[in-house]
Amino acid sequence: MRTGYLGVLGTLLAGAGWAWAQATSLYPGFPHWPAVGPGMTAPPDTGLPRQGVVGTPVARPSGAGLVPIMPIPGAAGTNYGLPPSVRPAQRPMQMLGPMPPASAGPAIPPPPPSDEKKEEPAAGPAPATPIRVQSPERNLCPVSVTDCGDNCCVVPPLPILIAHRLFSPPKMPGKDMMTDCLPPPWFWVTANYLLWWIKDGPNDWPLVTTADTVLVGGQGISYGPFSGIGGQAGAWLDANRCIGLEGGGFWLPERHARYLVGSGADGLPAYRRPAVNALTGGLLLNPVSIPGERSGSVLIESGSQLWGAEAGGIVHVWDIFSNMHNLPLRSDSADFYVIGGFRYLDFREDLDLDQVSRQFAGSASFGGQTVPAPANFSISERFDTRNQFYGGYVGGQVTLQNSNLSLRIRGRVGLGACHQVANILGTSTGPLNGVPTTLPGGFLALPTNSGRRAEDVFAVIPEVTATVGYQFTRHVRAFAGYSFLWWNEVLRPGAQISPLLNPTLIPSNPAYTGTVTAPFQPVAPLKHTDFWVQGLNFGVTIGY
Repeated sequence: MRTGYLGVLGTLLAGAGWAWAQATSLYPGFPHWPAVGPGMTAPPDTGLPRQGVVGTPVARPSGAGLVPIMPIPGAAGTNYGLPPSVRPAQRPMQMLGPMPPASAGPAIPPPPPSDEKKEEPAAGPAPATPIRVQSPERNLCPVSVTDCGDNCCVVPPLPILIAHRLFSPPKMPGKDMMTDCLPPPWFWVTANYLLWWIKDGPNDWPLVTTADTVLVGGQGISYGPFSGIGGQAGAWLDANRCIGLEGGGFWLPERHARYLVGSGADGLPAYRRPAVNALTGGLLLNPVSIPGERSGSVLIESGSQLWGAEAGGIVHVWDIFSNMHNLPLRSDSADFYVIGGFRYLDFREDLDLDQVSRQFAGSASFGGQTVPAPANFSISERFDTRNQFYGGYVGGQVTLQNSNLSLRIRGRVGLGACHQVANILGTSTGPLNGVPTTLPGGFLALPTNSGRRAEDVFAVIPEVTATVGYQFTRHVRAFAGYSFLWWNEVLRPGAQISPLLNPTLIPSNPAYTGTVTAPFQPVAPLKHTDFWVQGLNFGVTIGY
């Protein structure tokens, strides 16, 4: 028994040594056969017979060893992945050593010598004709195998593959035939940095003016560039890398836009907040500062935040050029994928207006009373909105790969429900009978438009992303790209401001009564607007 074990061990060691020698003899490529026609030949430098592959004869590299390859898989009568012009008449055989002698039947005599003069081949290697073979690892999906240098790639036998991975020296510049022709990773993880911009917030009505100049308002609120993060992970579900799952998300942290307008201690210059009197149709002013009587300031601050998450599937459909199956991160391919799944988006914004005034001379009105100086007054108003999208998405992805460079264009459209909420709140604080008192209603936020309002609408969200990447190693790809997303219908706080006001509801107006009567202005109609976000993406994808 001990002798039997030793014999098995010796056989395994001999096989591993042979595999290592063959794997490293042709580095940087894996073992392959130049096509020389049907039949068996015996390489002069190894003495081993080899299996021929039907095709156009090519020159064998000088000094290169020749090793047997795996048979092309396929049932009898199939084309084994070869084009009709070079289709074999029968299934090739795999030879791992000298051909055994025939056990029965007459010997086949050698062909008689021919007097025909044969032309000597021209000097130099003849051009190679690439062939396509069916990958034994993915026999359910048609596969286009990349042309590696002067020969087409085949998946090597397992011992050769292991020896190449374990004992080959570091990859030299140029294409590694064994590594480049392996299947793509089973799963991948992507992390990226986002530098995005969003559409300016609507703010059409002047919020703070002087006698003849609009200081804040009358134009959109700009938030500047957002710095965010994003990520994605995915995995193939079948051995053919045809159907997979993927999921990810992004986050743009809240970014603020601030405007501060204030007078000096003497009330210069004069600032005011304009509106339209719903009773008379004339101009209605709320003084912030009055030279010689009142000093004051207004702080206007708006914040915006956007994030989202998604999960879905990806299906490889077809190779655009050859209708053969290539997968992401393969070289020299052009592929189309169908994507679909569920998506969630959350878009929040707020707009705060805070006014502080000090009456240092004369008197002022508050709560229907006349308040003598000195007195302090404040107005706080808040408009905030939230849009939550729940829906599905469907789209496609085109992947173009040329050696280490790649271009990916992904487009999709989301369809679903959008839950929209708007909150408006305003208060005014001042002395009544010598006691600081807070009353409902500010200046633009009054009892008729204050409160929470919500509705559900149908939303359409198309998005397109284009990235250019470079494959540094088999497992690491870096990329940069551009994204654009459009949302057809959202609520934004600036759009909820109505300048038509009833002065009897404004605590700081002399006409204040505190009783809600007609005209019931302002109102909150839940005014919608479109929204877009666009920007640059920089990231890394790691796959195994």
